[in-house]
Formats: sequence, C-alpha cells, structure tokens
Amino acid sequence: MAFLSCMVLIKVLFHRLPHVSRYVPESLLLIVLGLIFGAVVRKEIREGENTAASWNLTPELFFIYLLPPIVLEASYSLYNRTFSEYLGIVLLFAVVGTIINFVLIGLSMYGLYTVGAFGGPSIKFDLKSMLLFSSLIVAVDPVAVLAIFQEIGVELSLYYIVFGESLFNDAITVVLYQIMSAFVGQDHVSGRDIGVGIASFITVSLGGLLIGVLIGVISCLFTRIRSHLGAFILIVMAYFSYIITHCVGWSGIIAIIGCGLVQAAYAFHNLDQKSVTLVHHLTKVVAEVCESVIFLFLGVAMLSENLVWHTGFMFWALALCLIVRALVIFGLTAIINFVNVDGTKLSIRKQLVLIYGGLRGAVAFSLAVLIQPERLGEFGHYNRQLIITAALFITMFTVGVMGVTMKPLVKLLHITLQPPKTLSLFSVLNRNVIDEVLASVEVILGFTGRNRLRTFLMHIDEKYIRRLLQNEPETYDQRLMKTYSELALKLHFAALQPQHCERILREVPEALKRHFFLDSNAKLSGSSSQLSNAHELDNCMRKQRLVQLDEAGRHQLDFHDQIRRANDMRTHGLTTRESLSQSGNVMFSVLNDLKPRLTDGRVSFEVMGHEV
Repeated sequence: MAFLSCMVLIKVLFHRLPHVSRYVPESLLLIVLGLIFGAVVRKEIREGENTAASWNLTPELFFIYLLPPIVLEASYSLYNRTFSEYLGIVLLFAVVGTIINFVLIGLSMYGLYTVGAFGGPSIKFDLKSMLLFSSLIVAVDPVAVLAIFQEIGVELSLYYIVFGESLFNDAITVVLYQIMSAFVGQDHVSGRDIGVGIASFITVSLGGLLIGVLIGVISCLFTRIRSHLGAFILIVMAYFSYIITHCVGWSGIIAIIGCGLVQAAYAFHNLDQKSVTLVHHLTKVVAEVCESVIFLFLGVAMLSENLVWHTGFMFWALALCLIVRALVIFGLTAIINFVNVDGTKLSIRKQLVLIYGGLRGAVAFSLAVLIQPERLGEFGHYNRQLIITAALFITMFTVGVMGVTMKPLVKLLHITLQPPKTLSLFSVLNRNVIDEVLASVEVILGFTGRNRLRTFLMHIDEKYIRRLLQNEPETYDQRLMKTYSELALKLHFAALQPQHCERILREVPEALKRHFFLDSNAKLSGSSSQLSNAHELDNCMRKQRLVQLDEAGRHQLDFHDQIRRANDMRTHGLTTRESLSQSGNVMFSVLNDLKPRLTDGRVSFEVMGHEV
C-alpha cells in the first residue's frame, strides 16, 4: 500500500514539476522508486519479517494479472484513423522487424561466444539459450519516447508507428519467448521441430487474433442492449478473450489487442459518454498500477537476486541491441520507401528517431525473471542470473540514457510537429470530399491504391458492419451536425464566460473567433465611453455576443442538396471518370454555397461567410 501511495504521488508531482518531466522519463522515476522499496523488502527478508518467495514474479502473476490491463489500455488508445493508414508499416516493423532482430541478435551473440569475444570469466551457453535471451531482449517499451512525443506534439504518423510497433512487438516477443522456452528444454532440436515452431508461431498469432475479434464482435452485440453495465461488459469480455486464448495455447496478447480495437471502433458507440469515459479512465489507472508493480519487482530483483556481472556479455548484448535495430530499421525503411508501402516514405530523420526509440522495459525484464533455470542445462542457475543482469543493465541504460536524451534529439532533428487541432466544419467536409476525389483519380489511372481501398472498406463498414454492431450508426450528415453542435456550444460558453474565452476557443478557427468576438468588440468600443462602469461594458458585450449567436441559430447551411451527391457517391461506390467530375463539382458547389440560408423544418446554423 505504501508503494502504491508513493507511486500515485510521483505521478501527480511528475506532471506538476515541468523541470523534472522535461528531462527525466517517468519510467526512470518508477525504477528508482522500485529500487527504494526493493531495499525495504530486502531488509524485511533478512530480518525474517517477510519471505523471498512472496516477492517472486511468477508466470501466473505476470501473464494473468499484470500484462492484460497494460495491453488492453494500449489497444483502446491505438484506435485512430492515422494508425489504420500506417498499419502496413507498423506490422512490417513489429512482425518482420522483431523476427529479424531476434535471429540476428541470437546468432551474433552465439558467434561472439564461440570465438571468445566475451572474454573472462568463462561462461557456458548453447545456441538455444542465446536465442532464448534474444527472444526476450527484443521487446521494446518506448513509454518515455511516447510521453516525449505527446509533450512536443510530433506528427501523428510517427507517433502511431512507434506506438503500434511497441504494442505488436510485445505480442510477437511473448510468442517467440514461449517457443524458445519449449526448445531449451529439449536435448535435441531437429529440423522438424523448427518447422513445427514456425507453424506454431503462425497459428498461435492468427488464432489469437481470430478469437479476439470474434469476442470483440460479441461484446458489440451485447452493448446494443441498453444497460448501465455496458462498461463492465466491455472490460470483462476483453479479459475473457485473453484468458480463453491463453488457455488454448494461443496468443492472449494478440487476442486482447484485436478485441480492444473492435470494441473501440464499434462498441463504444453503443455506450453513453460517461461509460466510455469510465472505460478509458479505469483501464488507464489499472494499467499504470500494473506497470508500477512490475517496476517494484524490478527493484526487488536488483537488490534481492544474486546478480552476475560479466562485462563482455553485458556490453556486447547492449551493442548488438543498438546495432541490429539500426540495421533492421534502415533495411526495412529502404523497402518501404521503394515499394511505397501505405503510400508514404520515411525520412532519414524519422528513421533515426525509430532507432533511438528502441528502449527496453518491463516486458524484457519480466520475461528474464520467468526463465526456469533447470531448462538451461548444467549451468542453468548461473546463466539465468546472467540473463537477468543483462536485461536489467540494458533496461537501465536505454531508459536512463536514451530516454533522457530523446527530447533533445527530436528537437535537434527538427521532426515535423502536428498542427494544432481545429474544430472545423470545412475540415470535416473537405476531408471526405478529398477522399472521394483521390479514390476517383486512382480509378482513372487504372490502379488500386490506399484511397480506393479505403473508400471501398468504408462503404462496406457503413453499409453492413456498423448496421450490425451499432445502435443507430452515425451517418456522414450526422457527423457534420455533431461538429457544428460542438462549435455552437464552444461559442456559446465563450460568450457566457469571456474571461475564459481563449481556453474555450482553443480549437475554433481564427476566422470564426474574429467574426464573433473581435468584430463585436470593435462595434462596442465606440459606445463604451457612454457606459457608467466596466461592469456595464462587460454586460453589454456579453449581450451583443449572445445576440450574434441567437442570430446565427436562426440560419442554416442547407447541406442536403449539395452534400447528398458526395454522400451518394460514397454509398453507391461510383468508380468511373464521372465520379471524379461529380466530386469536384460537389466540392466547389459546397464551397460557393457556404452562406446563410433559411429552410423550414431543418436544424439551422450559420457560417457567415467564413470557412468553418
């Protein structure tokens, strides 16, 4: 309880002290906290007040209780259009990149061991043990990197590539670790065993994904029944997907990722906003607690385990982790840029950030602690302690050195930043029209690219999938009206609370803010001298703003004639040269008609000559 209290205090103070959060990663502070409490636990063990066995990280504790909440929270956060657009790159780095890292690090470590590059003292390792070590050390955990990305505001493409790679990398790492754990327990591994291992890797991954998606769909159907237990149903079903997949021997991590993505895409729509907020906050809090508990075990292990230091093994392992990751990133990026995967190219600056973002963390350490020494042969206990020490050393170096220097590196490389988020009707309208135009261009050019594929999938999604899994699926026109409602509310609250105007209108387009507020201030400035005091002036300005908002509420922009053509193109999947012409005509027609208009029987609003 004392540890959790200190953990909460550190997290609160971390975000309140900008000088600390600017230079020190949060995960590093948690490691230090784990070391402090690890010293306390070790003292209690020596004095007989506690037993060492009660502080052992067991496979059941890690895989059943600590890991699922972390993965589920990440999968909920991963659902985003930007992530789907870069899914090919993410999977290439996470799956192919992780496997190549695993093979190269394991074979290189064994080769260096064979030629005696490690130096003294002498150690005894076979190829299977080296591959077991490489299977756990390839697990990346860029929590510090993602926190820096959020603080600086880097573009979403780079953020979701790093985020998605780390999440799927954990799933692939655990599968590789389980396969190698089975291999090290065998006296002889034949070619048939290797083939079975490869087939097992494929079936374990795909089977876990299938079960996760299936249970995610079932949870969506459950949430179509209105109930105050909707949030509880989602979390329980996601955990159930992990448990049932884990029991049948498939990948529970991949299952809970698939289930979480399906729930975020479809089931959240069936819940009220309070339930969705509850799901996000609850999973985030539980995930942070679980991660902090893992760091507590890390601190206990550093002070309680009989760690073994071998200079050659440690520094060669660290060097290979950095070198091999650089080679893999450069190699895969060359393929991505040549083949034009996902219609994008990664610059050398982004590649350097991806290389530097390969931090190791809680997963690598936990898998090292879970190694059973009897499976490693005659020197199993010594080799296990050596692997744990190496995992701790690499984790401390990457988090303590690379995590601290990541922010200066990102600024030095001048990584492109994400533009400020703008709440704009024009942006919503323009994005959908441009999607249709780009898809039509691909049809004219005679090839199927990402835009045409996205349009086709959106058509299937809106016409069939959402109608099956959601109550009252949100239509395109409803999304426009929702954006307008958010704009109207922000303007209304800003008029009521002028002292908080800047904060409330942070996401509102500048043209709209100037029209509603700056222009009204100019009109009132001439008559301000006639008011008796500042309070009356403020009331007058507020009334004038409310009058403007009321006038805007009596007007509307009639989308239903102009936008229906663009909506019909998307619904009916027009894929001819005519669709390009229609898309362009609709776009310019809409832009020209962004003016006040009255129509009986429809929700009214006004743009007043500005692009919103």
